Amino acid sequence: MILGPFQHRIFPQPRPQLYHLRWIKVCSVGFGLNFANYDTSGCIPWLFDDSFCRFAHYHICFNVGIGYNRGSLHKRVVRTTCPDRFLGPEGPVSSGCVSVTVTAHRDSTRIERHVIPAEYLTAAPPRGKDQKCLILKGEMAGQVHCVKLCKTRQQPPMVILYNGTSLPLSDTCLVIEACT
Repeated sequence: MILGPFQHRIFPQPRPQLYHLRWIKVCSVGFGLNFANYDTSGCIPWLFDDSFCRFAHYHICFNVGIGYNRGSLHKRVVRTTCPDRFLGPEGPVSSGCVSVTVTAHRDSTRIERHVIPAEYLTAAPPRGKDQKCLILKGEMAGQVHCVKLCKTRQQPPMVILYNGTSLPLSDTCLVIEACT
């Protein structure tokens, strides 16, 4: 088909591939500051502060964003390696990354090891009674407490600790004691 000078063929423009975009919440929190006064949802600067809590005694649990490894760990909870969360199977991990483990998807007896950039990790909240949680904000930031009750169906979701303190679910992170 031959087109004249004022005729043109219209081709549909391809739609942008949205799955290539990453949404990252940028934290403006410096490492020398007290993290208890800042909103850190969506990022984990406290994980890189060795004085925040006794990281060697606990596996810190995280949810993995869909942007990591094409979503292979999406909706799964991973936990940091102990005693050093920055030491992977091949030695020290890259800056800004964390060494984690997770049970295999199809074979729960096999452990998978991953080195995940921190931008893909968010704190996994506790979901049940008698789980241990790390307090991320407030006066008790950096302390580990046992959960008495999780109220996940109310707005905002709350956690009640055995000492009677009520906290927003977003201010806590699930931890598992490391075997000593």
